[in-house]
Amino acid sequence: MDPATLERAFDPFFTTRPVGARREVGLGLAICHAIVVAHGGTLSATSVSGEGSAFRMERPAAVR
Repeated sequence: MDPATLERAFDPFFTTRPVGARREVGLGLAICHAIVVAHGGTLSATSVSGEGSAFRMERPAAVR
């Protein structure tokens, strides 16, 4: 992902596909982000354009 795309990756309804290309609406990463944050965690991404992306989820340890 280029830096501009990476900056918006977790925005609801953001997609890099042209309008009408497929049925995706750009909610997948936004929903994942909301769930992780609601549980006290973080979700982040790093990317090297043309090489790939890595997503990292961190959450607090459970207290027993």
